This record gives sequence, C-alpha cells and structure tokens, in this order.
Amino acid sequence: MNNNERISFITPFSGNEELSQPKLNYSFDTFPTELAITFRMGMVGLKPNSRYNLSIMVLPAQLYVKEGESFQLPDGSFESVALYLDTKDGNPETGVSGQVDVILGQMRIPARGLYCATGFLYDNNEPKKELHKNECFFTVELS
Repeated sequence: MNNNERISFITPFSGNEELSQPKLNYSFDTFPTELAITFRMGMVGLKPNSRYNLSIMVLPAQLYVKEGESFQLPDGSFESVALYLDTKDGNPETGVSGQVDVILGQMRIPARGLYCATGFLYDNNEPKKELHKNECFFTVELS
C-alpha cells in the first residue's frame, strides 16, 4: 500500500459545548486569556494494525494589536498536544479511517487575531518521518 495516510480534517469546537457545531470564532473581554478547545481530527488511509503519533499545535497566524501594546508570543508548549493512535483490522487496500477528539484544556491566547491549528501525523516506527499534516484556522475577538 502506498503512503495514503492522511489527516482528512481538523475542526475546532468550544471546550465546554457539545461537539455537534464547529466553532470558528471565540470572544473574550481581555487579553491575554486562556481557552479550552477541542479539535475533532479525521484520518483516512491508515495502515491496519499500526501505531501512529498524532499531534496538534496552535500558534497565531496573524495578531491584531494596538501600537505600543506588548505581549508574549506563545512558544507552543502550552498550545500543543500529542497522542498515540492504534488502528485495528481494516481493508488493506483502502486502509483504516476514523476520527478522534483532541483536547487542549489550557491554551494561552495573547491577543485577538487569526490562529492556525496544525495537525501532524507520524508513523510510530519512524517518528521523524512526517506522513501528513493539515491545518485549520479560527479567529479570536474582543467582546
């Protein structure tokens, strides 16, 4: 089987609400602030009976700040999470498909703006070999 392992989608949800309606816009009264967020990630074409490392990192893509305003950019340590994903039996030609919810329980948001969540998929046997990555975006505003 060729390298068909893919992250099909990454969808953000509020950390406090039911996971039926994606949330692409978050509002806060002050910055910096903290956000709990859940991402649903879908994968397709995974090899049957294999182990993968799946991670997600959230960093600002574009921040909107006033002149003279200062803040500390996140370093990614509190804005990332990684997990192992084990597949079971599946079709050897099309692979295993599925989805998982990844929870970032405490993410620091320094300012309003556009944020990018990037998901990475690695084969556990070759941890430095990136199989695929995908990204999504959400906005953070002042209430």
